[in-house]
Amino acid sequence: MTDTAATTPSTETTSVIDLNQQLPAFVDLLPNAAKPYWQLIQTIPILEALAIICVFYGLAFLLRTYAISALHRLAKRSSTEFDDVIIDLLRKPIFNVVV
Repeated sequence: MTDTAATTPSTETTSVIDLNQQLPAFVDLLPNAAKPYWQLIQTIPILEALAIICVFYGLAFLLRTYAISALHRLAKRSSTEFDDVIIDLLRKPIFNVVV
């Protein structure tokens, strides 16, 4: 004896929200002056890849510079050296995760 409820698909309808349709396109977020340049970059795939790499490299650099320096300032307030060692060990992985 088989259980038909387990083998047949559910007849309930679920509303699936397509997130891609709700979010604005990247081009829509750019200022009007930058849109022609981005459209030019999109026509050359290697140029688009280089632009994306440069943006994330810059974000990683900024995150490492400001986040690690803020953590260092907080660590200076403590009397232990353990937190300083952890922050020094996190410097490279934080950069590599963003890149």
